[in-house]
Amino acid sequence: MTCHLAKSRICTFSLVEYHTVSPYELMHLDVRQSPVLSRKGFNYYVLFIDDFSHFTWISPMKQNQKSTIFLQFQDPS
Repeated sequence: MTCHLAKSRICTFSLVEYHTVSPYELMHLDVRQSPVLSRKGFNYYVLFIDDFSHFTWISPMKQNQKSTIFLQFQDPS
């Protein structure tokens, strides 16, 4: 049995009224768990997506440590 929303043609979420005007003004962050362990032992990864440019960064993690990765992303020095 399939969900009735699977065949819907209308967007189920509201459209965003806000538009960014410069890079790094709005960043999206998503943490995912990989179904397969990498050779170096990473089983999580975090995605950073810049809303303005749609540029994407991916950082692997061994544990779900998104706060540490985000701080490193903000200040890479």
